Amino acid sequence: MNNEEIVQHRTLQYIVFIFSIVFFFVLSNGYYNLLVTKNQPVAFFAAIGLAGLAWSLAKFIGSSKGKIKGNIPLFVLLLILSAVGVFNSLMINLEGKRIYLEAIESSQTRFKELNLTTKRLLKNPDIEAKKSRVDSLMTSFTAELKNPQNCGQGPVAKQLASQLKSELDGFEILSGPANGPANCKNIDSIIGAYRKTVDNLLINSKEYTKGNYKETSALSNEVEIVEKNAQDQLNKLKADVNNGDNGNILIHARNDLEDVATKYQVIAQKISAYSNDPNTPHRSLDLNSVRNLGEWSQIINLIISRKNELSTYVYLSLALFFDWILIYLFASLSDLKRALPNKRSAPKTTNISTPW
Repeated sequence: MNNEEIVQHRTLQYIVFIFSIVFFFVLSNGYYNLLVTKNQPVAFFAAIGLAGLAWSLAKFIGSSKGKIKGNIPLFVLLLILSAVGVFNSLMINLEGKRIYLEAIESSQTRFKELNLTTKRLLKNPDIEAKKSRVDSLMTSFTAELKNPQNCGQGPVAKQLASQLKSELDGFEILSGPANGPANCKNIDSIIGAYRKTVDNLLINSKEYTKGNYKETSALSNEVEIVEKNAQDQLNKLKADVNNGDNGNILIHARNDLEDVATKYQVIAQKISAYSNDPNTPHRSLDLNSVRNLGEWSQIINLIISRKNELSTYVYLSLALFFDWILIYLFASLSDLKRALPNKRSAPKTTNISTPW
């Protein structure tokens, strides 16, 4: 055994050692993130065990004389173990933040659409027409009340008051000395009293009662409040995702998104109960990618949901490459080790076979 052969053998050992560390880290990271949301200690030990099993399979296949062809069942098991671990590790570390940010932005858009659609769905044409007529009459009536010439005592003011009475059952001209021309200085309080009366009569008018104005108005206000709180929560979550690490994304961000999704679903169902309109907003947020990411039982669904993404095929190819290169390195190391003793008697070129 000459110095060159010793150096070659030692160099290959270093390469195998370094690549094994990379292989082990990538797989264990992927499996840890798959299980961490369930139980952190279990995830840690399971990740080490599964990564160690995959590495041992690669070493056994590469070191055996049959290589891959002679160990097809073990090679398939290795492919499955590494594909799940490597794919998930790469998805979380390279795509995780983008997937979460896309889900957050999609959720923000749906909340905005929910609010706008709610206003449209709950808008009653009879109520809108009634409110428009009353508002127009009140604007003119208020102008006459402020007219210093008569302080609401002129014929135009009386005509407008009559029209308001025809629109609002129970509307009456306010009586008392505070309503006369000599008391124009109190006109602001008089106008305030009229507005309060008109608003009360309007809400209780037949158009408003028939249109469920109180209920729909309360629902519309509720949607606005829910949307505002959700947007604040999503904005904070977006900042946390941008600034946090991938572990926090899986443990905390997903829970926050699920909380927002629950609020959305509850309010969307309330809106749907008020309308059969086909344009009723979505009943739920689209969190499929987030829910599939980091879930061992959803790996296939994650791959299917991202079948149009080039990165999906790149990551799967990398998983296959990691297996093949590790087996190749072990096969090369094994063949070199077998060939080295023969060098003492007959110098010849060492032929290192492929793992196939």
